[in-house]
Amino acid sequence: RDRARSQLGNFQYLYGYMSQPKFQLDTFKAWAGKSSDISYYLNSHHIDFAEWTLANIARPVRVTATSSTGVAKERGIDT
Repeated sequence: RDRARSQLGNFQYLYGYMSQPKFQLDTFKAWAGKSSDISYYLNSHHIDFAEWTLANIARPVRVTATSSTGVAKERGIDT
């Protein structure tokens, strides 16, 4: 945390991007479309990182997300 604060400077904006190899869609196919989707667990780490890094300095005021389903649909996975 100290290194992030000292070397990255003041945070104004945090952007997180996640991507996965296509073969992982097959690995996590059983999770697709469920209320406990794998993204629910993985994406929260971006917010956790921001909270941890900015502890006692700032808190996130807005979180937005987007997704795409084209490749999954082509593989017959209903997300």
